[in-house]
Amino acid sequence: MYDAIIIGAGHNGLVTAGYLAGAGLRVLVLESRELVGGACVTEQIWPGYRVSTAAYLCSLLQSRVVDDLELTRFGYYVEPKDPAFFSPFPDGRYLFMWQDRRKTLEEIAKFSRADAERYPAYEEHLEHLAQFVEPLLLLPPPNVPPRSAGDLAEYLRMAGRLRKLTRRDIAALVKIESLKSFDTVTVADRRLAIAPPKLPTPMCSRAVEPKTKTDEKKFSEALAKITDEDVLVVARRDARTHETVVSGMSQLHLQVVWARLKSRFNVEVVTKEPKTPYLETITQKGDDHYRHKKQTGGAGEFAEVWMRVEPLERGKGYEFENEVFGGAIAASYVASAEKGVKSVMEKGVIAGYPVVDLKVAVYDGKEHPVDSKDVAFQKAGREAFKLAVKQARPVLLEPIVNLEVTFPGHVMGDITGDLNRRRARVVGMDSIGTFQTIKAQVPLAEIADYASALGSMSAGQGTYSIEPSHYEVVPSSIQQRIVEAAKAEMEKETD
Repeated sequence: MYDAIIIGAGHNGLVTAGYLAGAGLRVLVLESRELVGGACVTEQIWPGYRVSTAAYLCSLLQSRVVDDLELTRFGYYVEPKDPAFFSPFPDGRYLFMWQDRRKTLEEIAKFSRADAERYPAYEEHLEHLAQFVEPLLLLPPPNVPPRSAGDLAEYLRMAGRLRKLTRRDIAALVKIESLKSFDTVTVADRRLAIAPPKLPTPMCSRAVEPKTKTDEKKFSEALAKITDEDVLVVARRDARTHETVVSGMSQLHLQVVWARLKSRFNVEVVTKEPKTPYLETITQKGDDHYRHKKQTGGAGEFAEVWMRVEPLERGKGYEFENEVFGGAIAASYVASAEKGVKSVMEKGVIAGYPVVDLKVAVYDGKEHPVDSKDVAFQKAGREAFKLAVKQARPVLLEPIVNLEVTFPGHVMGDITGDLNRRRARVVGMDSIGTFQTIKAQVPLAEIADYASALGSMSAGQGTYSIEPSHYEVVPSSIQQRIVEAAKAEMEKETD
């Protein structure tokens, strides 16, 4: 029996485990990789390249943590970085930041002598602020809002620590707090913006909604704040599936997002696999008609529409023609029938997905001098379109993406076998040292769980990226399952 179980033996997990164990608790740490330590260890991230994964980027461990856990006794050592920073620019220039301030100022002066002159004062000001801020990092965050007299006392102690700050210091802290990732800090009279680096594309996605309808507004505001703070969290509203889809770097990354929504904003969410944005289309001509007649004692409704549909080339969208001759129905009623057609195209005919790439022609019909009206022809157009589409051998189209996956060469068999099961078509292969890269085209629906699958097959060393490519017809056996699932869901919603 354990008092605490920690998932992940990165630096944060190990530090937490160390303190808990030091307090007398029995702790179990679980890690899927052979290497532990997270950003605090040096490893080969690419053939021939050994580097501390992120320690210098995310800042080093606090000296108090190093001392409390006696890390130096166990081999912990910080290799001084000199230069501490290197930034290349597209025009061939570059910037080094050295441990030697004189050398650093010479580097900055290559770009701006004024900045080089200001830099020592800027660095000293940050050091001054750090003296007040750094001790706060080792304190438990106070409850917001305060829940007890002890909480209020903690607020007063914290305020006491900050009393030595001047108004200028407080203003500087507020400005720093409002900065976002990739903002450029410059003087007021210089409009300068440094282009942000290219970030990895978040590949792990979930459809998410608040657990209760009353939290919808709070959920939207909270999600906007989180995506503003974390540039690797992307949220979007899918216009086709009507879902809010949140993407992150991994399942764990998204679990942290859900936890932050609950702890910081008191919003609980429900998540599921995002719906695949299928489309519907037709593969041959279809022709049918529908008569709408309604008589309830008062004013009646009457409309009859004859309609033909035929396929267009992929990507052509939608065309409509009025082929009625001889005044069988008025042009205004043909327009009403088209409204009905468009309403069905948005909702789909066979599985509830938008209908695309077809031509619709209304070529005949009947109207009544009293009972015909706009709404009647909308209904007739809607039903005639459904019947005509069903006569035109309708099919589903699925989105295909370009997949590029890189992994250690010894798991090639597992990767290719898995891709085959996902209906992928390999279009290219390459190798860099002991790593292999496969380029393939694969249905989007087949890679919803690819992040976790690749991690398992490659022991966390595989990476991949996708980008939209095109749409293709879904195999008939798979289409049947999708249609049946859609019908079951619609029946459930009706009930």
